[in-house]
Amino acid sequence: MSGQLVGRAGLIRTLGAMDNSAVDDQERGAGGVICSIHTLRNGKLRIVMDDVDNSGKLGQGPWEHRVLVTWKDYDPSDLEDLDSLPESELASFGHYLLARLLAIHRTGT
Repeated sequence: MSGQLVGRAGLIRTLGAMDNSAVDDQERGAGGVICSIHTLRNGKLRIVMDDVDNSGKLGQGPWEHRVLVTWKDYDPSDLEDLDSLPESELASFGHYLLARLLAIHRTGT
């Protein structure tokens, strides 16, 4: 499983989304989105998105929870290999995440 995740991360770096050669300027926006995963009692995995506020204003936090955005439950077998998820599912996740970030940026919160 971790090989698949590393493979995806390598793809993201190849696309230029994660330039690890740049020096982190330690600046962040006033708000953001946190994604988390946890196991439910029924054994399914829940992916959760929450909006957060940056208490440190433009620094690296601390971050404070503002509001639950959304969640989706998956069978664990669906997430064992990211390549088994349809591209449309991954694209939808990325689109939703970017839409939330742009909304936060535009409103300044």
